[in-house]
Amino acid sequence: MNLSTQLKELGLSPLNTLVGSAHNLYKMPFDTVNEYKGSIIADNFHYHYENNEFYRDLCKKKDVCPEDVKGFDDLTKIPLIPVQTFKQCDSHLLMTSKLNQVEFEMRSTGTSGIPSVSRRDRLTMDSAFDSVVTTYREFFKLSRGMGLFLFPPTEEMPEMGMVKALNVFAGLLDGSVNLVKKITFNPEKAVEVLQSWDGKHTRHIVGPPFLVYRLIIVWIAILNLI
Repeated sequence: MNLSTQLKELGLSPLNTLVGSAHNLYKMPFDTVNEYKGSIIADNFHYHYENNEFYRDLCKKKDVCPEDVKGFDDLTKIPLIPVQTFKQCDSHLLMTSKLNQVEFEMRSTGTSGIPSVSRRDRLTMDSAFDSVVTTYREFFKLSRGMGLFLFPPTEEMPEMGMVKALNVFAGLLDGSVNLVKKITFNPEKAVEVLQSWDGKHTRHIVGPPFLVYRLIIVWIAILNLI
């Protein structure tokens, strides 16, 4: 009996247990973890196959059914949904939940010209927030300090998933400042803020690599002028 089955028999959710115990997974044998993850993903595949007509039709065209996906070794059989499908005006057909159950509509950055749209219900949002916080704690182990965020505040781009996920980081810190306003970044102001925290707070810089790089270049230039 695998770990996922044991948790179900105890009345626990394998997915929620996975999200809340990420640290422990790194201590388990690799095969045990794969079996655990495979079982959870297979269960989710079965759920969407049975409850989503659009996805079920896609699977039938690929000649894949729930009996074909039972665990980790079968995951490559799961049909993938093309990215462009999330960019179409009828992308709501991808949903297994009903429209009135949608809590959050998330959009990608739209680097291709058209943003992808994906929707999340309450249970999915609960798991998403738990997993984001757990990931930050697992990899960074932060619980204090000041954050210099090189991306817009949530109110400027409330539907962009990346911005929302990164702003969750703020809840783990003593305070934070967003220094991208209306798609404009002022690296000199960022250096000024970082210097004001010197000797008072642990400083954390959070943002996309190209903006971090730009900040470093400006900071080096300012130091050379001192």
